[in-house]
Parts: sequence; C-alpha cells; structure tokens
Amino acid sequence: AEVTNPDSKPLPFGLGYHPYFKLPFIKGLDAEDCALSCAANSFWHLDECLPDGSKHPMDAQRNLNNLRKLRGFSVDDVLTDLPAFHADASGLMERGRVQGSTGHAMTLNVDGCWREMVVFTPGSRNTVCIEPYTCMTDAINLQQKGVDAGLIVLPPGAVHFSQVELRIVETPKA
Repeated sequence: AEVTNPDSKPLPFGLGYHPYFKLPFIKGLDAEDCALSCAANSFWHLDECLPDGSKHPMDAQRNLNNLRKLRGFSVDDVLTDLPAFHADASGLMERGRVQGSTGHAMTLNVDGCWREMVVFTPGSRNTVCIEPYTCMTDAINLQQKGVDAGLIVLPPGAVHFSQVELRIVETPKA
C-alpha cells in the first residue's frame, strides 16, 4: 500500500485487509483438521463488534501463539501486543499461518506498521480469516479518548508505504 498526503494538513488514516481463505486447501482433507496460528499477547475487548479501548491478557480460549487445530475452535477477535518485530531478508515478518496439509502452509507476512490482527472463523462455512490492521477499528475516536489505537497521522506532502504478503511455504513432513 502507498498512501500520499497531497494536502497542507495532516492526514489521519489506517489500513486493514480482510482476506478469507477456504479450507481445506487440498481436496480430501477435513477443514477442521487445518490449523491456525497468530501470535499475540493481548486482545481488545469488543462491545457490539467495536473496541471499547480496553485490552486483556491473552487467555486460553483465544490463544493462537502456537498452531491450533480448528476442530471445535471458534474465534472472532482483535489480537494486539504482537511479539517484537524481527524482519526476514525481505523486510517482513510472519504474523499468521494456516496449515492445511502435510508439507505446506500459507503464511501472512507484514512489515512493521501492522500492529493488530483480526482472526475470524465463521461458523457457517469452512473458511478462516487473518486480517492485518495498522490500527484498531474506530481508532480516530479511541485516540481522542487517549487510547493508543494506532492511528497513523501523515504530515503534509508525506508518503506512507506498507506491505502485506501471502506465501505458500513448505513445512516439515510428519
């Protein structure tokens, strides 16, 4: 993404992508045997799907710090306080993984400006979402209440670059 502020005033903004992935990736597998990971230390409390500005430590119900089978697991949360950013050779870091077969996984890799991750497993269909956000939903209002919601303010004439990349990677075979 590239955001340019052509104005003479600061430009507040945030970005979020909403990729859904159909499971399983390979015919003949069971979607519930796929696994998901998205490391975070906290989650935002939601009130009618909007964050109220309070964060809570990660609990067992939402914990995706390691690969977790989707069988019997349901989530619709905004994860935050992600592990420290350590870029790979391409300048990105893996922030999410969906593993659906022995030997391969799909990873979500981002640069350092993506600080929130929405994870969603819609119960009505075999899909999973890992959604990177640069800021929280409703960040402009939360910032005005003194909550660090990640709103980016681009100075006049400035340009913001950010990157999200999906990769198919090999995994060790069992």
